Amino acid sequence: MNYFKLFLLSILPLYNIAQSPEKINFQSILRNTSGVIQTEKQVSLRISILSGTPTGAAVYSETHFKKSDHSGLINLQIGGGQVNSGSFGDIKWENSPHHLQLEADLEGGSQFTFLGTQPLLSVPYSLFASKADSVLHQKAETDPLFENSVAKGISQADTAYWNRKTGNTTGAIQIWNGTQWINLQAGMPGQTLTISNNGTPSWETAVKTILPTVTLDGISRVSPFSIDFNADISSDGGSQITARGIVIGTQSEPTLLNQTISFGGNAGSFEGTIPGLSPQTPYFIRAFATNEAGTRYSSQQMVMTTLLATDVDGNTYPGIKIGTQIWFNKNLNVTRYQNRDSIEQISTDALWQNASEGAWSFSNNSSDNQDVYGKLYNWYAVSDSRKLCPAGWKIPSDEDWTILTNFLGGSDVAGGKLKATGISFWLIPNAWATNLSYFSALPGGYRDVAGSFAGLGYYGLWWSSTPNGTEAWSRYLYNEFNYVSRESFNKNQGLSIRCLME
Repeated sequence: MNYFKLFLLSILPLYNIAQSPEKINFQSILRNTSGVIQTEKQVSLRISILSGTPTGAAVYSETHFKKSDHSGLINLQIGGGQVNSGSFGDIKWENSPHHLQLEADLEGGSQFTFLGTQPLLSVPYSLFASKADSVLHQKAETDPLFENSVAKGISQADTAYWNRKTGNTTGAIQIWNGTQWINLQAGMPGQTLTISNNGTPSWETAVKTILPTVTLDGISRVSPFSIDFNADISSDGGSQITARGIVIGTQSEPTLLNQTISFGGNAGSFEGTIPGLSPQTPYFIRAFATNEAGTRYSSQQMVMTTLLATDVDGNTYPGIKIGTQIWFNKNLNVTRYQNRDSIEQISTDALWQNASEGAWSFSNNSSDNQDVYGKLYNWYAVSDSRKLCPAGWKIPSDEDWTILTNFLGGSDVAGGKLKATGISFWLIPNAWATNLSYFSALPGGYRDVAGSFAGLGYYGLWWSSTPNGTEAWSRYLYNEFNYVSRESFNKNQGLSIRCLME
């Protein structure tokens, strides 16, 4: 057997002067016990008006036979059904509160089930007023205190004085200057009246406030967990900017209902970092600006956060997007190839000098340096088919390094954009270091062919995967210069490695 419930939407007075007696609109939604709306369903409803309390005597009762529409809605008019008892027109609305009792046969028959009662909080005024007039034998809305009120003394001359002209120009008005009322001629169309601090009136051209103009100028850095952006508000729209910032979400066209990063309330350029993101996830980003006219959004950009790579030793490397490339933002620190075969660690100078297979060492042979600078590798480890970088990453070729430096403005100026700032690791002067690329290059030094260490704090050197005869191509940075140097080194030298996404 199916069971259903009627859910009451509203009880509203129906004002229809052409009909007598007036009626009360009633609406309900028909649902089953699971909350599913029942459409095109025949039901019987018995409605009673109770006097006084929810359990008071029924002063009127009627029955309706209705069918729910395509949306499950039932409409009827109380006072227009099949009368069971009483007279709707004789209900004494003025004597006591009234309640509506609802009974229903949800199969459309006459076996009614009690559903509940509800107070009638709103009754058509004319229904009440007509009864009140018949009982009191006078109009219900009289003002017995009018004879004693100040309003009785208002004359036609008074109202004429209030409406007196202040000039012959349409729109001329009077204003209070602090001492007396003075005449002020009308302004021009589109002007508004302003009052100065000393009370002087003037008509000024109205400034129409429009939405501000905001653009998302660019994405300066993308990492696994954050995105750096640049935005600009080129016009405040004629009123003060009250809020500005970034909205971001994984669905297109994010709004203030999504994640919001706010950056104060001024016009002009602003930049910042969007934190707390997930690796390798596409995000939609828009800048926004708000003034008194509302909020405007910039066009959106879709940005994919980079991968957080993990090598076979469990070391993690945040990827950093630079142009079209994604690089590790720190040096490789692994001791095994991709297949988990160990790479030989060589500490002694003689063994390093004579090595013909892959090998690694700490900078200056000190394990204290590995967390900052990673490890130094000979080129035989670079060229080994078992691969050093994690799956999906590679050691950059000579051409890959050239693509990077060209994107950063060429080898003559790219060095400062690659170097980490400050002198905590780079020695003074660390010239031109800005790290605009977020590559965060550090001076791990190198190991020469004889096995000696040099350059810690002065040089940062990185292998490429491109051989050059008995040597191989590399790149290095220096603490006193802005350039990136392309050099060919002996394959037995020990250099750092940065991995590039394939």
